[in-house]
Amino acid sequence: MSDHLLPTDLLSSLLARISLRGHVYARPTGCGEWQINPSGHARATYHLIISGTCWLHMRKGPTPIHLRAGDLVFFPDDAWHVMSAEPVLSGESTHLPAPDQGEQTQIVCGLYRANDRELERLLRGLPELVHIRACDGDTRIAQIVALLTEEADQGAPGGSLILDSLSDVLLALVLRHCVAQGLITHGLLAALSDSRLAAVLSAVHADPGADWNVSTLAARAALSRSTLAERFQKVLGASPGHYLAELRMQEASILLRNEEVSVAQIADRLGYATEAAFRRAFKRTTGLTPGEVRRPRSAVVSGSDAKAS
Repeated sequence: MSDHLLPTDLLSSLLARISLRGHVYARPTGCGEWQINPSGHARATYHLIISGTCWLHMRKGPTPIHLRAGDLVFFPDDAWHVMSAEPVLSGESTHLPAPDQGEQTQIVCGLYRANDRELERLLRGLPELVHIRACDGDTRIAQIVALLTEEADQGAPGGSLILDSLSDVLLALVLRHCVAQGLITHGLLAALSDSRLAAVLSAVHADPGADWNVSTLAARAALSRSTLAERFQKVLGASPGHYLAELRMQEASILLRNEEVSVAQIADRLGYATEAAFRRAFKRTTGLTPGEVRRPRSAVVSGSDAKAS
């Protein structure tokens, strides 16, 4: 495997594991002197210019940026941004006057929902803004953009579901694009583009409860233990052992949502000799007990209120 190829099967499993879902939440149309401030809707957001042109303003970097029909902008951490008809802003709030003469611009605004901690971990290392122009030549993204554009224009029955599903596909393609273009320097996605680290990650994510240690992981990567540790620290900011411990606790948090799986079964599945050892590790890593994660927050609050009274 080349260091520049992304093992998409692992990316797919990561996206599925965190139950990430795309959602088109607005389809604004601007005409005349308009501007919108769509910041603050979710951790990760995107905007697709369906028709017309506009200007993108951000706190950092070279702004404003001229956007044209077919352009896609993706914000991995929902950085502050405003889009407007003019290159100069009129304040920072949203202004959408009634339609009048002038160029009409249509935009599709989407967001991604998942556990914030897990989503932040997946998207760590991406630039503040990913701008994919219609003329960039990425045919797969262009095809999805064309489908999104057509579906948004039609407003046919079932359109909302289709737009949301296309948003899911779009994110996978955008992440693949970022890796291929070398836009990611550290974090999980950067590790996926390194064939040696990818081999280790594929193995531990497929079976986090296996009897892994530094020696078996180094053998999987065909690296020495010291070299593997250096690569993990440089790209992922953690040792192999710490990464594995975090992964097990993240997997445990997901399993705890299923009340049909007992804590003892989760402990066994994740490689802990006893349930007590798992409970201690979970508390140490997450700051919560398995029961606090499994129990709905409303029940925890109600229980606390009852004791107080």
